[in-house]
Amino acid sequence: MATTNSENSPGYAMAVVKDGKTVLTKTAGLADLDNKVSITAKTAFRLASLSKQFTAMAVMILVERKKLSLKNKLMDFFPNYPGYGNKVTVRQLLTHTAGIPDHEKPLYKLMSLFQKSLRASPSDWRSVAISSLDLDCHVSLDYARDPRNDGGNSEPTIYDALKVLKNQPAPLFSPGSRYQYSDAGYVLLALIIEKVSGVSYRDFLNRNIFSSLTMNSSDVLDQTKPKIKNRALGYKRMRLLRPARSGARNDREGYENFDYDPLNYIVGDEGVYSSLEDMIKWNLAWKEEILVSRRSLAEAMRPAKLTGGNFGKAGFSWLMGEFNGDKIVYQDGAWVGFRNIIFKIPAQKLTVIILSNRTGLDTERQRVSLASQLAQKFLRPDKME
Repeated sequence: MATTNSENSPGYAMAVVKDGKTVLTKTAGLADLDNKVSITAKTAFRLASLSKQFTAMAVMILVERKKLSLKNKLMDFFPNYPGYGNKVTVRQLLTHTAGIPDHEKPLYKLMSLFQKSLRASPSDWRSVAISSLDLDCHVSLDYARDPRNDGGNSEPTIYDALKVLKNQPAPLFSPGSRYQYSDAGYVLLALIIEKVSGVSYRDFLNRNIFSSLTMNSSDVLDQTKPKIKNRALGYKRMRLLRPARSGARNDREGYENFDYDPLNYIVGDEGVYSSLEDMIKWNLAWKEEILVSRRSLAEAMRPAKLTGGNFGKAGFSWLMGEFNGDKIVYQDGAWVGFRNIIFKIPAQKLTVIILSNRTGLDTERQRVSLASQLAQKFLRPDKME
């Protein structure tokens, strides 16, 4: 982060909260390189997998309203789901222990086959794609951007992801028997939220979370494609060759736009935009009884017990680890050009929030390491190395 050239590079927003007080806020870099828009505490970053926390909170809200039970099975909501859906619970979806197969690779394959079918016979792309994947459903949207349709933008949604998942006949493992991080599980949770609440995932979060916490810079980018206020664009690093005066070629580092992916409008596993200012408010909702009870909050931060008696790595979206002898809980995320983490040491009453609109912190290990380094500066002297 320290290498960011704030004058012409994408950057970050970060905060440290200790004992309920914000002890550090820092922003650097540009939210929009072309228009030279600086990052501020109100800049809305794509949260990537940090969005899962909002999905988990929405589920807990519905549970406390007795609209939903953590023991509910997938088949309760989707009667035509494959048979193993009668063994998968809402709790297992929350804790990444359900064994739900991937939805992204099949969707990317559909899009690739669609592009090929355009060169052959555009009118029958659905049958080509579906038969190639052995899917017995017709996916409703034209996934790829058809260059002959002036940039048509009918990308897949959570409803199309559900159709793909329903055509996966078996789980990856016996539900509840092991931990395996799952984006698809959180897509299913978004669909369950819609089924139970009767409103869209975006509307539920806006009415029951963002509004309640006055998170005025937060929204969900779903298939309705709302305009996101103060939106940061994502970027990726690239190597540029600049001619030197001597005629030789010198390398320099640059960035190019990396904000679009055809799966951008699938929500639940990601899709939330929020600012540093709003994420500080969000952090408080995981400490105080603002949205749900302390009992629910504590349960969300406990690792799931597996059927064999061991424990998984996650609670309700929160991942678990250890730092300097203390338990840590965190959620990190990476999607297109965004790299983020919210990192908590509950015993120290310390939270680190880092939002970035550029590639670079490309692994979970790197993101946790950076957050740990920042946390180290604010720990009690007896916890310092």
